[in-house]
Amino acid sequence: MKLQTLLLLAVQLAAFKGCDAGKYEDGRKAGKAETRKIWTFSYDSDCDSVFEFSVEIKDDLIDGDYRTSRNDNWANQAFKRGQRDGAKAELTSIQKECLDPGYCTELGITAAELIVADFCGTTSYLGTKNRGPVEMCRDASTATCEGNIYSQIKETLADTMSCGPISNNIKKLTTAMLLDLQDECKGQVDEMILWSDLKHM
Repeated sequence: MKLQTLLLLAVQLAAFKGCDAGKYEDGRKAGKAETRKIWTFSYDSDCDSVFEFSVEIKDDLIDGDYRTSRNDNWANQAFKRGQRDGAKAELTSIQKECLDPGYCTELGITAAELIVADFCGTTSYLGTKNRGPVEMCRDASTATCEGNIYSQIKETLADTMSCGPISNNIKKLTTAMLLDLQDECKGQVDEMILWSDLKHM
């Protein structure tokens, strides 16, 4: 009798070891793979498009196809939950690959350039909370933008000799004017990174 019990346990253990992953893990792998596939083939892994890519993954997959419904059985619910978690994990990984300090600094400088171009009328000139990479890049870019407004105005004057609101003279730039321009940095960065679409992820 003991021998039969041992044999039965051995068969069950072998069968358990041979089992595939559960529905959740299958879904997680599928979500990660689909997210990476979209990044590679639809966006050419281009970090300049990482915010548009993030919005697509959020809207079409995480909040779209991978959402469960009341009609889903337990297997579909587990699979879709896995897909959502896998897509989120892969999206965060891609954001971290792209949003390094150099990228966020360049984004902040570009935001300052755009604000100054609008201000000076030279629009043809372009030169410890657990936060995600997009939010951290947003903060870094905003700070960089604020720090570059003054130097960007000087550079614009040197290149174009044109900045109407200060009569083409850097000495006429008041502290109040500079602070007002710096206050525009967050809104400019938010527009560039599609923050209104990404902030609730």
